[in-house]
Amino acid sequence: MQSLTEGRLTFKFPDGVEAAKLDDWGFYRNQFQKLGATPRVPCGHCGAELRCKQCESAKTLGIKSVDFLVVDMKGSCWLIEVKDYRTTRRTKTVDLADEIALKVRDSLAMLAAASRNASHAEERDLARAALETRHIRIVLHLEQPFNPSKLFPRAITPANVLQRLKQLVRSVDPHPQVSEIARPDSLPWSVS
Repeated sequence: MQSLTEGRLTFKFPDGVEAAKLDDWGFYRNQFQKLGATPRVPCGHCGAELRCKQCESAKTLGIKSVDFLVVDMKGSCWLIEVKDYRTTRRTKTVDLADEIALKVRDSLAMLAAASRNASHAEERDLARAALETRHIRIVLHLEQPFNPSKLFPRAITPANVLQRLKQLVRSVDPHPQVSEIARPDSLPWSVS
């Protein structure tokens, strides 16, 4: 049984499943992230370069990845993003589903590039295996306070995130999932 940790959550995957933390891949850190380091974000209205209001630095596109890549024996590639808001609030202004969709897009692009150009054979082989699966599945593992309080409210409605996520990623996975420890949704791994 393989285990991967993200923050305070540990994911346990059954034998025969290949799982990896994409942020730890050398290809992601040393090669692929550089792709998004310099392209700048143009204004959608006039085309001018967008700049930070505080420091005036140019905004770049950046590259993000989902937290975990899992390839199971049934021919599915799982892209798992983990968000744990049990002790910290969400501070980003971008919609959570939009953020996940961008990470999915970047992760798929990274897998295509890694399947051909990764220096480490394990990364290259897992990227190839992921791209050869019959299905790509997207899961947001979302933890929020079990007993909400004024300090840590349950601010995100999973059903709303799921509805928006379905709209955004339907070309990749028409049935994405939002799970949590209390509702594992019969996923092929456990979380503690």
